[in-house]
Amino acid sequence: MRIRTVLSTFLVAAFNCAAASSPVVIPFKIRGHFPIVVAKIDGIDVPLQFDSGDQSTVALQQSILDQVKAVPTGESSEQRYAKGKELQSPKFRVPRLQIGRAVFTDIIGRLDIHGPSYPATAVGQKGFCSEAAANGRLTLNVCI
Repeated sequence: MRIRTVLSTFLVAAFNCAAASSPVVIPFKIRGHFPIVVAKIDGIDVPLQFDSGDQSTVALQQSILDQVKAVPTGESSEQRYAKGKELQSPKFRVPRLQIGRAVFTDIIGRLDIHGPSYPATAVGQKGFCSEAAANGRLTLNVCI
């Protein structure tokens, strides 16, 4: 028996979100126990794993960064994983990212990197997104 899961995402008055005044329902798929949402970046559909524990707004694989012509900021962020050493992840600027009707502008993200001691589970995602994209003003309601 399949269980359908519905994710309702409410974005409330996010500074850089054009659709912040009303609730936004964002459909997602479960792949390998991970929620996958589809974001539109520079007109390209990009499957992203939703990661509520990540402090980055968005982390994209290098192939996607190349496709959307993301602009490097010249800065990087330290990534610390449960095991292993710190990794430097270059930051970049994405002018527009859309998830459902929610539009975010001038997003600072990072390169999706993982240490060999803590690899990401590949479930078809091209990166990760988190509630940080909405400046912490994101509420998730999951109904099963």
